[in-house]
Order: sequence, then structure tokens, then C-alpha cells
Amino acid sequence: MPVLMPTARLWKQLGAPHPLKRVEPSSDSVLGDWSLKSVDVPQGLFIVAVNERTLMAAVFAERPLPHLAETLAACVGAQLEVFGVPDERIAAEVAALQAVRFGKSRDRSLLGILNAVAFFFEVAANDFAIESPGELLEIQTKLNGIPHRAGSPSCLFAHDAIIALLGDQTLH
Repeated sequence: MPVLMPTARLWKQLGAPHPLKRVEPSSDSVLGDWSLKSVDVPQGLFIVAVNERTLMAAVFAERPLPHLAETLAACVGAQLEVFGVPDERIAAEVAALQAVRFGKSRDRSLLGILNAVAFFFEVAANDFAIESPGELLEIQTKLNGIPHRAGSPSCLFAHDAIIALLGDQTLH
């Protein structure tokens, strides 16, 4: 069961009943765990999520806690499709995100990357109206074009890490 690790501010915004505790990383999905942050832009409240293993970003309009995982799963599925991941691998990752646990973030560097991606989303939101899911997916795909792993030429971009883990197709 993947772990969703919202920031304390997001957890409070969602009206969650208790403070988050550290939980062990998941091992039952390839992508694994996600760090999440709320971002307030002129178009409304959005959630930016970054995958712990691949640094893939997902962005969606803020949803109530019971719908958070299914909305993240839909965004992840759409991005994996853009990356050319085989359908059966997409289905497995989307299914894994249907049942999640919540926990406190375990990695400060991941929080730093989450903050950077959230900042870039805020900048992009000022240039786009974000009036459709397609526009949001376009922004999300551009966020996934940000290089994160300067020390690892084989996985400089989220796309490279995704393809290494989930498929051998090329970006189309």
C-alpha cells in the first residue's frame, strides 16, 4: 500500500483527525510513495505531488481526503500514458493507489524537490488559465521535464526513471 505523505499544512487543510506518524515505505507498488503539498494559485487550491522513487510530479485540484488517492491515481495514470508506459503497467500503478496509507515525510531532500516543483507550478499557473484537465496535464508534463538528478545521467528526468522502472517505450 503506497504511503501518501502530505505536508502538515495540507494535512490540517484536509481536516484530518490526528497528526501524521512516520510509516515504513511501501513495497507493493513499483512507484511507491508520494509527498504532497497544497498550492494556492489564482485558479484555486491545487495539490502538487512528487513520487519518492522517480521524482515524477502530479498536479490536481484539491479534493477532500476521501477522494485524494483516486484523484492522484487518475493524474498518475494520465502522465504514465503520456510517457508511453504499457497499459498493463499503468493499470497496476493506478490500482495500487486506490488503497493508501498516510504518513509523515521521511526525506528532507524530497520535500525540497516538492517545494521546487510547487514553485514552478505557481509560476506556470500565472501563465495558464487551467480551464481544462488537458491544460493541467500539459503543465504537469512540463513539470516532469525539470531535471532533478544532476548526479545521475541515466535518470536526469522523471521520464527516464519511469521508463527504467515501468517500460521501455519512448515519449510520444
